[in-house]
Amino acid sequence: MNRRMLLQRAGIVIGLTLFVRTPTYAEDTKMTPLQTVQAYYNLLTAKPSREVLDTQLDDQLVAEEGPLGVRLVGKETVWQFATTRDTAREGRESPSRIQCHEYFGTAERGVVRWTWTFRGDVITPLFGLDPMERDIVVEGLALVTFRDGKLATLSEFYDGAEMLRQLGAKIPAPQGRKPD
Repeated sequence: MNRRMLLQRAGIVIGLTLFVRTPTYAEDTKMTPLQTVQAYYNLLTAKPSREVLDTQLDDQLVAEEGPLGVRLVGKETVWQFATTRDTAREGRESPSRIQCHEYFGTAERGVVRWTWTFRGDVITPLFGLDPMERDIVVEGLALVTFRDGKLATLSEFYDGAEMLRQLGAKIPAPQGRKPD
């Protein structure tokens, strides 16, 4: 067998080995930035998972949600916030969900586009509004950074006035021409 044929066979064996190689646990559980942010939101709107908290969030995470004034510093604070909300629901399904749609950015920083859907009576007491049992839909963005692959900062931006209009607040709609 000549040298060229040996090299070809070796190349095929190496190629097949790389193709069918079983990923390690760390590679198998590595999430994309979009999946990591979705996992964070699921902590707040679904059943909290300590494993997700420990593997996806930086110890010094800072999460800020401007219109409602929520600021969480440190993953233990996130855990307390999430488990308190879960306990308050007494095992009932969360009336709130956040769906992350797109991520634009690098492995270190980017923007996530999301939609938050919740039942109006969940939040109306915060604003002194009459409860309403219908879904409210809010679209927004989160500016995020990552440290060593874990979520380090998250700052949310959305139209709080539009959310309040949907909740029944008497806030005039913006004047002017809508974009085409």
